[in-house]
Amino acid sequence: MADFLCGYCVGIAASLIIVWILVSVLAYSGLFHRVVVRKLSNPVGKLRVAYLYNTGPYRNCGPLFGRVNSVSPHARCMGIYYDDPKTTPESELRYMVGTILSEHDDAVDDELQKRCEDDGFRVIEVPAIVDAIGTDFPFRWMLSVFFAIWRVYPALNGKIKKEGLNARPCFEIYGDGMTKFYMPLSNNDAYYVPEALKNKST
Repeated sequence: MADFLCGYCVGIAASLIIVWILVSVLAYSGLFHRVVVRKLSNPVGKLRVAYLYNTGPYRNCGPLFGRVNSVSPHARCMGIYYDDPKTTPESELRYMVGTILSEHDDAVDDELQKRCEDDGFRVIEVPAIVDAIGTDFPFRWMLSVFFAIWRVYPALNGKIKKEGLNARPCFEIYGDGMTKFYMPLSNNDAYYVPEALKNKST
């Protein structure tokens, strides 16, 4: 009987440890992060960005981010997603990913820019975002990305629908363990790279 009780207690303890580990991993990944969408003024300054453009399912952007990280592992990176996957065929979804060379009028790392251009990146100046809706979400590892998609975009879309906003495209800026999400409320077309305008969805 004593052996049975001992084994039972060990089993419960092991189960509790496993549950604690799972909850800790989920919390670290951002599952319990409070997503609050706010209207923001001047959240992002003018950016100089070295970018790669693509069309197709957003889930296929990983290799492009791999190229970004290989050429600029210590710089902030970003993505701009131009189309709503609920209303646009997957094959026509437009997006760019890139590395931020400078913000506002800060000095550009010429060596980094040359390295990007040599690897096939194009360089563009993205206007400052004057007003937007936005939020943030932890960016710790790949599981954080899935939780962000699951939790952030419904919150953004809910805000847009509730207030009848013209908010597009969607910026994701990664750095310091967080992903910042912004959707401009004005000057929307200014954030489209030339390839996105050329391939504008109908």
